[in-house]
Amino acid sequence: MSIQSLVRSRWVPWCASAALSWALVACGGAGGEGAALSPAAAAPAMEAPWSQEATRKALVEGARLNAQELAEEQATTGFSAQTKAVATVPVYRFYNRDTGAHFYTVSSSERDAVRATLANMLYEGAAFEAGAQAATGLSPVYRFLNRLTGVHFYTISETERDHIQATLAQFNYEGVAYFASKVTGAGLRPLSRFFLAGKGFHFYSVNPSEVALLPQYAPEGVAYFVIGEAPSTPGRVRSYGHCAGADLGVGAALNGCIPFPADNAWNQDVSALPRDPDSDTLIASIGLSTGLHPDFGAGLYAGAPIGIPYVVVSGSQPRVNIAWTAYGDESDPGPYPVPTGAPIEGGPNSTGDRHVLVIDRDNNRLYELGRAFPASGGNWNANVGAVFHIDSNLVRPGGQPGWTSADAAGLPIFPGLARYDEAALGPGGIAHALRFTVQRSRKAYVPPATHWASANTSANLPPMGMRVRLKASYVIPATFSTETRALLTAMKTHGMMVADNGSNWYVSGAPDPRWNNDTLNRELGQVLGRDFEVVRMDGMVQP
Repeated sequence: MSIQSLVRSRWVPWCASAALSWALVACGGAGGEGAALSPAAAAPAMEAPWSQEATRKALVEGARLNAQELAEEQATTGFSAQTKAVATVPVYRFYNRDTGAHFYTVSSSERDAVRATLANMLYEGAAFEAGAQAATGLSPVYRFLNRLTGVHFYTISETERDHIQATLAQFNYEGVAYFASKVTGAGLRPLSRFFLAGKGFHFYSVNPSEVALLPQYAPEGVAYFVIGEAPSTPGRVRSYGHCAGADLGVGAALNGCIPFPADNAWNQDVSALPRDPDSDTLIASIGLSTGLHPDFGAGLYAGAPIGIPYVVVSGSQPRVNIAWTAYGDESDPGPYPVPTGAPIEGGPNSTGDRHVLVIDRDNNRLYELGRAFPASGGNWNANVGAVFHIDSNLVRPGGQPGWTSADAAGLPIFPGLARYDEAALGPGGIAHALRFTVQRSRKAYVPPATHWASANTSANLPPMGMRVRLKASYVIPATFSTETRALLTAMKTHGMMVADNGSNWYVSGAPDPRWNNDTLNRELGQVLGRDFEVVRMDGMVQP
């Protein structure tokens, strides 16, 4: 039985109703497509409060029962989930700024309603994948609502489910949320659960290191196993616009930092935005039958790393002078904190764009140079440079409409790069738009772009800043690698922006030895131009 059929028989749509504001006061659960609270659960319970200590003890005992059941299953079960044949659904996660609790849902309509209705709910993207229906080796995950707090609770354990129903009358049983596995196996990753005793909140994550930033939560072990390979690099709680937790060095992990605020255009979920009326013509101009190509990877090509490199520095990095050699009148003045030996796109002997990207993690600034060459005394020469404020929606205070940047579109480059540390987290790990190139562009641009790079005024060609997204009808193959599925999920939710002239459908990224070049080329090459559509373009600037 599917999630949809399970929930339709019990719940009525509720997300857009007035009950939503209370129901998500502490937001800690997930629902199926169309899932809704019953009318009885749409308002706070008026009964006398249960003892907090009794509730804590009952939940601790429930955690023991869950762990015991999973251990017994692991010891006695002779099969694992057939994950390659399983239809999966993303489980979306929100963070409640008011309470510190998290909310999970598999319902895209519920996700969209929360985003449109509740400003206190910070959307954090897809947290993990689960089974959409019963399958060999998968068991139902049961959902409860604590009527006193508005927090949802999940368990795969029948014994814990029965224990909760028998001991905690304030917990309403709401049925099956999705399907997961009680035992580990190929294609599965553990979902850890954590408990905040003082408030009764549970937190669920495929990345246990996230809890390092939430020390008030106590670990309770594995809740169950969800779909997907375990990442080689653990993720962290996302931090929009604040990079103090980033590592230092070339290609360093940002540890959850995402440039710019959550509501910035780069971080916008565009999956539900209107389609542009000229989408078919524009996509055809880029190539209907042309596959995606990763313009990044592992190792060397022509003696240089594959992709656009970057370096993360501290706030104490010495500033050096930059001498402008082409577009000084459209550049932000120096000095810039560019270290000696900063990586150059294409390597030190490159005759190409020679981008240099520097992130000052302590001051939340991004410095980008185009056609950059080291000069004497640690200084640099460059065609153009731009300074972006990572912590603000006024991303380039010194810039003006019509100005270029190190990117032809006047955009920042770094926020649109595919990076291994995010892709390794699987679907939902990349929570921002990507950048790509086209061979022919129009003499026009669409915000957030600020510059065009063409003399051709044909309306059949894409302007700089045009955003495309992978069509909702495109089914991401479950057989694709974790990294490719993360990239394609980002293309569905956040899309890709036209950022420069170049080869058609070339997707930009940072070099990393952990990329698998053969897999990236083989899998992305199967995704064709016809699988994309253009998001409606508003505010276009043209001659």
